[in-house]
Amino acid sequence: GKPCFLKFASVDVTNPPPVQPESGDRVELRVVVNPEVLQVQYGRTVELSCTVYGGDSSTSIYWIQDEPERRYALTEPVTDNDKQVTASQITLKARITLDDA
Repeated sequence: GKPCFLKFASVDVTNPPPVQPESGDRVELRVVVNPEVLQVQYGRTVELSCTVYGGDSSTSIYWIQDEPERRYALTEPVTDNDKQVTASQITLKARITLDDA
């Protein structure tokens, strides 16, 4: 089959604070998606990981496909190792099967 290129450029991060923050208080988050660029064939399943540095257990990670239409990928961890949370970062793995153009 023909190869398909995926590039993950836009990232949505939500981290609602438990209380209303004081003005000027901001949470600095750094988001790293690995790998950034993939070349895969249709029908193949790929594994991606997203790490949010500065996040914690209240940080939500969503995988979003923008083209050809905006839709959310399933983010529920399949195994216990798919989601790892520490005091300063959270990592979520996702497996996505490319089944459309």
